[in-house]
Formats: sequence, C-alpha cells, structure tokens
Amino acid sequence: MPNRLYRQGDVLLELITAPLPADAMPVAREGGATVLAYGESSGHRHQIARGAKLFQRSSGRFLEVSAKGGAMLEVTTDRGEKLNPPRHLPVKLPPGLYTVVTQREWTAADEVRNVQD
Repeated sequence: MPNRLYRQGDVLLELITAPLPADAMPVAREGGATVLAYGESSGHRHQIARGAKLFQRSSGRFLEVSAKGGAMLEVTTDRGEKLNPPRHLPVKLPPGLYTVVTQREWTAADEVRNVQD
C-alpha cells in the first residue's frame, strides 16, 4: 500500500479513497500553478505547476492529482521561480484525491494557531 500522508513544511496531504464532494468548488490557479500555502517568514509558496487541481468547500480543501505520472509539490518564490538553495525538497505525489490539512500548534499562551513555515 502506498504512503497515505505527504508533508512539505506546513503542508500536510492525506490520500483518501472517498470521491470528491459534489459541493467542492475549484480554486483558481495563481500564476499558472496550484498554490497550497504561503510561507509567512519568507514569502515562498508551496505549489504544483501542473497535473493537479485544488478544490474548496466549507469543511476543507481537496487536491486532485490527475496527471498519469503524478505531480510534484515544490517550494518556489511568490512568483513561482525556483528557490536557490531550496527551502524544502520536492515531494512526488501519486495520482489520487487528497485532503489538504491545515496543521495547527499550541502557543505558550495556550492558544491554537496555524503552523507557519
């Protein structure tokens, strides 16, 4: 059985077997890429250049990887250019449907916040 969890920085993807929910709406591509998250500290972004579509619904986000050979999740500048040196290694995603998990952490003030990369 292939891996079901894929992580790159603060992006966590879980491969699921359920179909895409009927009420999930497509999210527009940014600069020709599917962007999953932005890094707050350096302005980088976690993106897939081709082979994937992002969907949104009230209960969360879904990533559909439909390319025959899968898709590559990479970290780039906010304009989609490669970082040198790279901030994170690329992650190869096999075809399938993924839930996009927003990772959270506890602060010293005992509050919950999204993880920031």
